[in-house]
Amino acid sequence: NVFLGAVYQDDKHNGIAELLEILGSIINGFALPLKTEHKKFLNNALIPLHKIHTINNFHGQLEYCVSQYIEKDAKMAETVILGL
Repeated sequence: NVFLGAVYQDDKHNGIAELLEILGSIINGFALPLKTEHKKFLNNALIPLHKIHTINNFHGQLEYCVSQYIEKDAKMAETVILGL
């Protein structure tokens, strides 16, 4: 997984912003209630991306993805806040 590699191995990965743009559209189409695997992806991939030193390269796209989760299920806001 590109996101996990960026977080745990190497800070420099090209294409994260583009992948997050596509992912934002996918998240927007998630059905409710959110599936467990979708919640795990938020916890294990998207929230850790906030800790990368090069976050300024993809912050807008990451913010959009995370906000889509919160719009889908307001309970996810607590998960996001605690994860940061």
